Amino acid sequence: MKLVVRAGLRERKETREKINALIDAHMHTEDAMARFQARTEEAQLRTDEAIARMAQEQSSLAQSQASLTQAQASLVQAQAKLTQSQANTDERLNSFISAVERIIKERQNGNP
Repeated sequence: MKLVVRAGLRERKETREKINALIDAHMHTEDAMARFQARTEEAQLRTDEAIARMAQEQSSLAQSQASLTQAQASLVQAQAKLTQSQANTDERLNSFISAVERIIKERQNGNP
């Protein structure tokens, strides 16, 4: 009978040790999962912030592109005006040169 009692005690002790080992493993797993979840949440926050920054930068870039397009259109208009003004200046300069040449020829022919 003593052998049966000792065997029962030994069996209960081994069972308790196994249960304690399972409890410890479960606690370690829960800790690991909590750390993993915390890191995952932090990474998700950083990702969300990065996406928000990129969206703002993209919006800012689109606004800058629109401003640049307007500035280019203004530059094209100004260049067209300058081209027309240059053509008018060339025409007036040619008229002036013709008038001066005519006056010089008249003076050379004895006309004051």
